[in-house]
Amino acid sequence: MVSLVLFELSYRYNVIDFYKAQNHGLNREKDLEDRTVDLMIFGDSFSATSKTINYVDMLRKNAPNCSILNFSVPGFGIRQVNTFAKKK
Repeated sequence: MVSLVLFELSYRYNVIDFYKAQNHGLNREKDLEDRTVDLMIFGDSFSATSKTINYVDMLRKNAPNCSILNFSVPGFGIRQVNTFAKKK
């Protein structure tokens, strides 16, 4: 029981970045290291896919000088995004 509570608290307060691998898959390493970001995207499966062209890819293509970070997670809603958005 204690381990479940610790897991829930770690997830809820973003103590552990559970989506680090996905964030690295959706973004270029250069953009993740950059401290001046023009646009951060928090979305669901429509913006988290890397297999088809989505609107994030279109934004990057049409604004090549902008730093765009994609922190989307499939199946997420506003409540889940709020658990980690402030730390990003």
